[in-house]
Amino acid sequence: MASDPFIDTLVGDLKPVSARSRRRDMLLLLGFGAVELLLVVLMLGMRPDMPLAAHDMAFWWKLAGLLAIFLLSGAALVMGLYPAGRLPRFRASLAGLVITLLLSGWLIDAAGRGDLAARLMPAEGLGCVLETLTAGLPMLVLVGWLAGRSAPTLLARTGLSAGLAAAAAGGLAFVLSCPHNDPLYVVVWYGGSMALLALVGWGLLPRLLRW
Repeated sequence: MASDPFIDTLVGDLKPVSARSRRRDMLLLLGFGAVELLLVVLMLGMRPDMPLAAHDMAFWWKLAGLLAIFLLSGAALVMGLYPAGRLPRFRASLAGLVITLLLSGWLIDAAGRGDLAARLMPAEGLGCVLETLTAGLPMLVLVGWLAGRSAPTLLARTGLSAGLAAAAAGGLAFVLSCPHNDPLYVVVWYGGSMALLALVGWGLLPRLLRW
């Protein structure tokens, strides 16, 4: 059968592409997050009371919580980069993780410390939001690039997981430089900045990826 010249024209410039690997994509996210952490520590310095912070349960709660959100949302993102791919029960798992972190943070903070304004420190908290967003944006660009080279079909879910992964990476990059462990401070300012970046990913990436 003779080939159609029009079809030949369409496919003439096609080049083979390398097969994607979920493991490679996840390692790329982890590696980029580690580089971000190193750069932020080099630029801002490590918190001066780190030896004391290492004995504070709230510090490990903050670190473990951000890492858990990053790993869960990163796994959901990597799964979503493939046609019809998704992490089973991602939203339920995310909701359960958030509830667990809030309850454990409340238990750590059961005694409370000082009045609300003294604990939240709005001026420093807004700076924390800015630092976390700034540290998270490069990760959002990376995951947007990954998504653009892939074939996600569940665009809203992919955008949400991308925004959360970027936000958690930004928080992790800033966590060793931030001197505040108060669970209330962490929930309000870290949580607020993560929600903002998650909304950006959820609202923006589907528009960029839609065919």
